[in-house]
Amino acid sequence: MFLQKQLLPLCLSLLAVAAFAGEDPLVDIGPELARAKDFWQRGNALEKKVRAALSIGGDQYLKLQDEQDSTFEQARRSFAEALKKSPGHPAALYEFGRFCLERHELLHARRFFEAALHHSKAVQVLGVTEVAEGHRRLGGLLERAGDSPAALEQYRRALNIEPDNA
Repeated sequence: MFLQKQLLPLCLSLLAVAAFAGEDPLVDIGPELARAKDFWQRGNALEKKVRAALSIGGDQYLKLQDEQDSTFEQARRSFAEALKKSPGHPAALYEFGRFCLERHELLHARRFFEAALHHSKAVQVLGVTEVAEGHRRLGGLLERAGDSPAALEQYRRALNIEPDNA
């Protein structure tokens, strides 16, 4: 949790730098992104064990919870490395947004999705389906925040991109 409080502001400041400087050339972030996704999957895989240990209680639960938290922090660190290497990279922003959404960090998820979807190469890098899904996810976040007009606009964008996937 401590590392989370350090890394998210760093990533958000990288977003601000990328926005100020314009879009950076896309640098290969494949290894960093793969590492982040791997840690993310490992953390998710620990969920069943954490829940099972919760019913038992005691040290095993705490140990597994700490292991899961540490694994998610490693994912967060890898996302931050990817964004440091290529600030504004749509794939890193989009995947970090998905990660934050899953972790219920809704404000951060919103910011990462917005930045990813505003990149001029979003469709080229992510693909049509992922961009449409990003607009749907962003619409859901805006709806939860009570901004219905902005949410509807995101849903419209998703439908314009993928009319057959309503």
